[in-house]
Amino acid sequence: MEWEEFTSYVVDAGLNTSSAISTADRIDEYDRAKTFVSDASGSRRDFAVSNIGYLAELDQALVWERSQSQIRVIDGKSLRQVSSISGHKDQVFSAVFMAEHQWVATSSNDRRLCVWDPFKAYTKVRDIPTRHAHVVLSWYSEARRLFSVDDRQMVHVWNFDDVSSAQKPVHRFRSHRSDVLDMKVLSNLNLLATASLDATIGLFDVATHRRSHTLRGHDRGVMALAYQMSYHCIVSAGYDHKALIWDPYVDQSICALNGHYNPLVGVSVVEGTPQIITADVSGIVKIWGKSLYTSSKTLGLLPCPCFRYPQLCLRSDLFGERC
Repeated sequence: MEWEEFTSYVVDAGLNTSSAISTADRIDEYDRAKTFVSDASGSRRDFAVSNIGYLAELDQALVWERSQSQIRVIDGKSLRQVSSISGHKDQVFSAVFMAEHQWVATSSNDRRLCVWDPFKAYTKVRDIPTRHAHVVLSWYSEARRLFSVDDRQMVHVWNFDDVSSAQKPVHRFRSHRSDVLDMKVLSNLNLLATASLDATIGLFDVATHRRSHTLRGHDRGVMALAYQMSYHCIVSAGYDHKALIWDPYVDQSICALNGHYNPLVGVSVVEGTPQIITADVSGIVKIWGKSLYTSSKTLGLLPCPCFRYPQLCLRSDLFGERC
């Protein structure tokens, strides 16, 4: 075989393989579209963002600063501040939208759980004092229950349907021996997943509140969790610079996503697709494709003094339109 024939064959084979890839498996190029404007007047002010939470049902993002008690409400399209939530007296830890009640729940270092009505300019609906600060919140729509975990690693279950019992949890149980950093409800599996600094992921039955089993595979603490419902997979992001993919019923991880050189701060998924997005403390964001979960795209965030503590927040509807 002549060299020209060989190279022609290789090129043709590559073109045929590329054309065989479905549109759903491709990942488009992504460029910075908009930059967050810090207040309603359009002026910019530097501040240290502690966390970002996107409320898909409202198309709003909740942004709060480290060591600050106020939450900024950002419109999902214009990226301008449209409202604010004021009522806590110390640093905000977590926020979640309770869809069935159409309320937003928040927790803070002031040892209070607060509930707000976003359709009435975020007026306060409930103010619940707690013995300890609750650091992570997660809403379970099917059971209409709010799960919260405090700084003593106790998970609390709240029922806001019953006004008489809304001031105290209906159940509580211990999760880990080290701090819990994230928590996700696997609604179609009736499981609650918790990520901890002890490098493990705890799985609990949401009906009996008993530990189902524990996932071990990270070398250091687990920072964040995501759940791909259509693929029945948990994705965990760790301080050991890697993300792991799990079958919730198998103790060993399916595969590892290696490619980051710094501790991960967040992980998210594009529901309905196999795509996974990870971010690390240096501002590197990676989009992982279907093919053996190799990194298909890498995005480097430009240095910005506003975001000294990088966070990952995904509008999956925008990714869905482009994938």
